Amino acid sequence: MAERQLVLIAEEARDRYRLALVIIHHRIGYVRAGEASLFVRVTARHRGAAFEGSCQIIERLKQTVPIWKHPVYANAQIA
Repeated sequence: MAERQLVLIAEEARDRYRLALVIIHHRIGYVRAGEASLFVRVTARHRGAAFEGSCQIIERLKQTVPIWKHPVYANAQIA
């Protein structure tokens, strides 16, 4: 389901901001603190459209993609 949502978000941003290319990749599994969990690449004729499109992609991803984070803390007690 999450992959389909990423495709829809990419298509929406491409059409709305007239982007030439949109790539969205979200890592799955364990991601260490400080490592990137999201990769977004857009190309456009004008940088304003690229920036706006990128921002829109991030906002839509936060709103609609069912990706849950489960933080693991070093000092956490196991129940």
